[in-house]
Amino acid sequence: MGRVQAVFSNQTEANRAAWATGDITTGQAGIVARAVAELPDGIGAEERADGQQILLGRATILATDDLRHARLLVGRFAS
Repeated sequence: MGRVQAVFSNQTEANRAAWATGDITTGQAGIVARAVAELPDGIGAEERADGQQILLGRATILATDDLRHARLLVGRFAS
């Protein structure tokens, strides 16, 4: 559990909550947290939260590999 908690920050609270309640897996939570962390510095908190919500909404319906691809798309649209 320590490794997963290390990728969470105050910017990924919704992600942490979804993981803690079992709505998403540890792998899915890591993908979403990394996606938020890898957004460019110029991306504001609201846009980061929007991207996180998009990925969380897809996490339960996409295979892990597909979620990884979606993560890349969120980064492209945010920049």
